[in-house]
Amino acid sequence: MRGRRDCGLILFTRLPAAGRTKTRLMPYFSGEQCRELHIAMLKDLKESLKKLKGVDIYLYFLGEEGEDRKKEDRKRAPESLKRIFGSSFRYRRQRGENLFERMALSMEELSEEGYRRIVLIGTDIPELRANDVRLAFQLLSESDAVLGPTEDGGYYLIGVRQPGRELFLPESGEGSVFSRTKAAILQSGRTVSFLRHCRDIDTKEDIAVYRERIRSEPVLRRSHCGSFLLESLSIAVIVPLYNERKTIDRLKRELSALKGSCELILVDGGSTDGTWEELRKGKGWKLLRSEKGRARQMNLGAEKTSADVLFFLHSDSELPPDVPGEIRRVLARTSAGCFGIAFHSASPLMKICQFISNHRVYDRRVMFGDQGIFLYRTLFEELGGFPLLPLMEDYQLSLNLKERGICPLLCKRRIYTSERRFRGDFFRRLRLMWQMNRLRKRYRDGVDIREIAERYRDVR
Repeated sequence: MRGRRDCGLILFTRLPAAGRTKTRLMPYFSGEQCRELHIAMLKDLKESLKKLKGVDIYLYFLGEEGEDRKKEDRKRAPESLKRIFGSSFRYRRQRGENLFERMALSMEELSEEGYRRIVLIGTDIPELRANDVRLAFQLLSESDAVLGPTEDGGYYLIGVRQPGRELFLPESGEGSVFSRTKAAILQSGRTVSFLRHCRDIDTKEDIAVYRERIRSEPVLRRSHCGSFLLESLSIAVIVPLYNERKTIDRLKRELSALKGSCELILVDGGSTDGTWEELRKGKGWKLLRSEKGRARQMNLGAEKTSADVLFFLHSDSELPPDVPGEIRRVLARTSAGCFGIAFHSASPLMKICQFISNHRVYDRRVMFGDQGIFLYRTLFEELGGFPLLPLMEDYQLSLNLKERGICPLLCKRRIYTSERRFRGDFFRRLRLMWQMNRLRKRYRDGVDIREIAERYRDVR
């Protein structure tokens, strides 16, 4: 036995290899995405543990690398981990037939080398901080053992002063892994202290929880893991169409920039001008047919996708660069948003309309369809989708979001929208804007939507 040492920390991990790590997240994530998530969590852990002083850190890994798999020294650093952690950590290959045996052997090994307080942690806890590990070592000055429970009934940290095989139970048995381990510690005559509950990332549900927490936790948002969770959000662009043959060519050009980065869903409402036939000639999108009605068409598009985010786009819109990035940056802070609008017109009236529309998002939390509304698919489903109204379905969706206390945000870049509904001279445009405002007021006052729809047709 070497001279007595104090604190030894064990990081338990697999090598980050596609198809071999975080496999419970498949097929929601691809094998490569699982690998990227694992690497992101390892990078965050490394940056956090740099703050620890007076602790020797050992990285116990499981897995093989390339041609050296049979001849690798047990303490040789795998390149995939060395690129992340460098040479300041000590590397050792895990031994044992199952997870619990490997954990027991690694802790026994450090005990034999003279460490008096030994802590073992997993690498899939994005919220784990150096302070948690520091507290675990402090508690081991008073208790024989320490446990950090996870939300799913396991534990993310175990610390002991004197390891023992009896503390590492098989995965099967009555009760949770945490409760059985706690019972085993107490039955062995040891005392035990506990850390705060943390949530690991094992399932799609865990991903959803952490994405929600990103919105209120800046530290998580700035982390490697937080960045990955935002960048991996899948986006479906849903475009309702009806007799839009004249705008199809421009729509194709706009959507071409999104192929490969977004799922494209076009929903025709029974066009009679050749829109459907023209769309069938193209590739790269899912083409659906529905009864006429913008709400019905957009709801159908939402039903036919499993994407994380729904982006509802009008067919006559001109998109800014980096649409996915703009959406993800907004969803880092809220669960719904839009792009805001702009017009090519130099008319002061249209500039005023543009300002009012965009300011209304912050002032009254109201978004309209021509601004390019986007939100999480789960939230959209909780709201029941767009209400099946002949018009103002976007307005009602905004009101529903507002009732839930959700504050939409605007993207920095704008969508250029068509002025075709604002035909005529200055005074006709001004009158139309005023009449539209009055129709929304009547809707809020509870006037029958069919009457409002009739008046809307007269206004247009």
